[in-house]
Amino acid sequence: MKPNSLILLLVLSLIPAMAQASALLFKSEKKEEITFVSQMIYRGGALTAKNARDSTLEMTSLWNESRGSVRYRGRLYKAKFIFSYVMDPYQRYVDSGSCAENHVKIENPVKEGDRSFYRLAGRFGTFFTTDDLGRSTTTAHEYGHGLGLDHDDYDQVTTAVPGIMFARGTLVRPEYQWNPFAVAGAPGGSIKPHHRRVRVIDLLKLNLESVNFAGGVGCLGEGIAKTVALANVVKPVPVKPSSQTLHENFYSPDVNEERESEAYDH
Repeated sequence: MKPNSLILLLVLSLIPAMAQASALLFKSEKKEEITFVSQMIYRGGALTAKNARDSTLEMTSLWNESRGSVRYRGRLYKAKFIFSYVMDPYQRYVDSGSCAENHVKIENPVKEGDRSFYRLAGRFGTFFTTDDLGRSTTTAHEYGHGLGLDHDDYDQVTTAVPGIMFARGTLVRPEYQWNPFAVAGAPGGSIKPHHRRVRVIDLLKLNLESVNFAGGVGCLGEGIAKTVALANVVKPVPVKPSSQTLHENFYSPDVNEERESEAYDH
């Protein structure tokens, strides 16, 4: 069966937890593996078939790239991420409350500085087309917020590879800046988000300790007993940093501005 026509029927168990999140978890003791399953449900005035698929492809490629592990109850499990997507421009898809469902609007910005965002440890967000969806690592970054990850420190000049949770405005090594020759913190002297990667250490930061697995099934947050059909499953592909040069003043605000508002840091 082809990936884009694959249908997976998932039966969720009612699992108590602390907050909503953006992935349904399957734990296999035999394989020593935990699989994160997320269904992206896209809406919004700028939704197209291309940006829906590109956004999903970016997430699945980056989150599977490191082939790292997550930690649960003192044990390491290989991490695997499965993403699918549904286009719902007329809002006919009723939210089932499943932790597998992520509801995302794709919009054109209303004003300069509008930046994609996601509710921390939640299932709802907005992607703006000006964030170079599918090429800039923005969608993978926002999904990280959905998994409960906050931003890393803004000064990362000694870090070898920029992590996926580095915000715009983060200070990094020159080769990862918008302008490799700019002074750190000056215009062009902060991270170009296209260079971000999901590293092994980022997977280890995921907090699974509150998850209670029932029959090998769990949620990072609230789940309900509901069957969810996942169509249009997207397979990961190798990811390379984009060579595209974006307008510095619009896409990478001043570092101090980054630190003042969550609306400008993705």
